[in-house]
Amino acid sequence: MTRLHILCAPVVMAMSLLACSGASAQPVRVANAAQLADAVKNAKGGETIQLAAGVYGDVVIDQRDFARPLTIAAAQPGAARIETLQVRGSKNIAFRDLALGRARRTGEPDWMTLHRVNDSSGISFTGVTVHGSDDDDPSNDGYGVTVTNSQGVKFVKSVFRDLWKALMLVGSSDVEVSGSRFTGLREDGINAAGCEDLVIDGNHFEDFRPLAGGHPDAIQLYTAQQQRGQSRIRITNNVILQGKGAGVQGIWIAEPKTYGYRDVVIANNLIHSNDMWNGIGLVGVTGAKVTGNTLVSSDQDEKTLWVRIAESSDVELSNNVFETLRVEPGVTNLRETGNVDLSKPGQAKRRPRKAHGPAAIGDLLVPGVGFVPPGGGA
Repeated sequence: MTRLHILCAPVVMAMSLLACSGASAQPVRVANAAQLADAVKNAKGGETIQLAAGVYGDVVIDQRDFARPLTIAAAQPGAARIETLQVRGSKNIAFRDLALGRARRTGEPDWMTLHRVNDSSGISFTGVTVHGSDDDDPSNDGYGVTVTNSQGVKFVKSVFRDLWKALMLVGSSDVEVSGSRFTGLREDGINAAGCEDLVIDGNHFEDFRPLAGGHPDAIQLYTAQQQRGQSRIRITNNVILQGKGAGVQGIWIAEPKTYGYRDVVIANNLIHSNDMWNGIGLVGVTGAKVTGNTLVSSDQDEKTLWVRIAESSDVELSNNVFETLRVEPGVTNLRETGNVDLSKPGQAKRRPRKAHGPAAIGDLLVPGVGFVPPGGGA
C-alpha cells in the first residue's frame, strides 16, 4: 500500500515561492505516487498536475492554501486512480477526470469512508468516478465521500457507484452537487446534515440495491448529531428511478429536532419507484416551495408514492403530480394549487399509461403539469 502525506509548513512554502516566479502554463506530468507527492508539495497555485494512467495509492493533502486553484487531473479520463483521498484544512484545489476508490481492506468496517474533505474551502470534483470494489455488489463496500465543516465544495458531472452510501455532507455550506449520476448503491445517494446553501441539481439516481429490510433514500436531510438546522436548500431537476434495482425513497427531509429547516425549494424532480411510500417528505420545515414534481409508480403497486408534510409552516404545493397527499398534524399555512392527485377518481385517468414499465423518461410525463425534462429532452 502506498501512502502520500503532503504537508506544507511555512518554511516549505517560502522555499517554493523563492524557487518559482510563476506557475507554468504547461501541465506538470507525473507517473507515480512519489512524483505526485513532490508536485503537490512544490505547487504554488494555478498549476495543473496531470496524472498518467496508474494507481496512486492513498493521498493526504494537508494545510495547502492556494490563491489560485491547483488542478489535479488524469491525462486520460478515468485512467488514473487514487485509492483514498484526504483533503484537510486546504483551499482551492480542483480534481478532474480521476477514478477515486478501491475495495475495503481486511478488517475495515462497512461504515468506513474512502474519501474525506475536512475544514476546507474551494474544493471541486469534476468528471470523477467515485467507487468501491467495482464488482457490481455494493453489499461489500463502504461510504464514498464525506465532506465536513467545509465551504464552496462542488461535485459536477461525476459518477458514484458500487458503494454503501455515496455522499455525506456534514456541517458545510455553499455545496453543489450537479449533473452527476448515482447508481448501484446499497443505501443512500446524498445525505446532508447541518448544511446551508446546498444545491442538488440535475442529478440521476437509479438501480439501488439494499439489503433485506433496507429503505434507501436518493436524497436525505436530517439533523442528527448537529448543533444547527439546515437552510437555503435547493433540490431541483433531479431524476430518481427504480430502474433494475429495488424501490427507492425520493427526497426525505425529517428529524428536525429543535433546529428544523428553512427556505427549502423542491422543484421539477421526477421520482418513479415501486414498493416505497415516501416520494417527497417534509417534517419540520418553515418556508418551503414544492412545485412541478412528478411522483408515480406502477398502477399495480400496493404502496402509493406520497407527498408527506408534517410539523411544517408556510408551504407552497403547486403543479405537482403525486399518488397521495398526506398532511399530518402541525401543518400551518399550506397553499395548494394546480396539483394532480392520482388517488382522486377525477384525476386518476391522468396517470402515465406506461408507468408500470417505462422505457424512457417520456413515458412518465403528464402533459401540462409536473416534471419537465430540462432542455426539453425526454
